[in-house]
Amino acid sequence: MTVWAKRFLLGALVISPLLGCVGVPVLLRIAENVQYDATKGRPLSASGCGFMLGGFIPIRVNSRQSRAYSLLVSLAQGDYVVDIAVQESWTYSFVGSSYCTRFTATAYPRQ
Repeated sequence: MTVWAKRFLLGALVISPLLGCVGVPVLLRIAENVQYDATKGRPLSASGCGFMLGGFIPIRVNSRQSRAYSLLVSLAQGDYVVDIAVQESWTYSFVGSSYCTRFTATAYPRQ
């Protein structure tokens, strides 16, 4: 093995952990001191999924939490959203793995 090949492999080993997939952070916004009708709560649920092709090629995997939370907020239609729970699941298939994030919450109408 040549010196250049060894340097290339060493550089690839050092840099490869820095090139990993990075997900989009989700900030759960809970408003304080909101007046709402606690007798008219309704359940909400939203999910977002992605696929990891061959274990190396992410297809909508990194944005699944952000997409699911955005859908949850839009389903609330301006209502007060509380009791947010997050559930992660994955399913293996022959060509890769499917990853899903599900948000459940309760929405109360504002007064």
